[in-house]
Amino acid sequence: MIRGRYRNTYSCTDEERRVVLKTLGVVIGVAAVGTSAALRPLNALGAEQGHPWPEAALDQANVDEAIKLGVGTMSMEEAHVTVGLPPVAENGAVVPVTVACDLNNVDTLHIVVDKNPEPYICRYYVGDSGRAEISTRIKMGETSDVRGIAVTKDGKVYMGKNNVRVVTGGCGA
Repeated sequence: MIRGRYRNTYSCTDEERRVVLKTLGVVIGVAAVGTSAALRPLNALGAEQGHPWPEAALDQANVDEAIKLGVGTMSMEEAHVTVGLPPVAENGAVVPVTVACDLNNVDTLHIVVDKNPEPYICRYYVGDSGRAEISTRIKMGETSDVRGIAVTKDGKVYMGKNNVRVVTGGCGA
């Protein structure tokens, strides 16, 4: 008897269900767009913050000239920067590299591969993130030294390097 009383007291029509599902879909969509905009990596926006792309350095074939154009100087102290590489890279098309600097006032990190056809690989703006460390994968044509260069906010330049043996070349191979 009690069951009968609560059965069919409210019946949702198909139209009401559709309205509820459409509203729920819109709310979830707006929340997803808002969240993705809020999670945007602000420290990786070098070009948007007025830092020009180092086009001349990227096109340079000479290592010293590429460093001068990309970093701004060739005078640097070999300290404070570590370059993490595997001792042997089986495939030169994807060589993992980690560049880290133990100083707190780093502005930019650069990666240069001495024997690549275009040795200046990349530049990262660290900003005020605290620890200056980047990990990426690079292309290497042959066995070479890989340099990590850190430029501090007060203009001092530090470098570290490491060698990796490449078994199969990635630059044009």
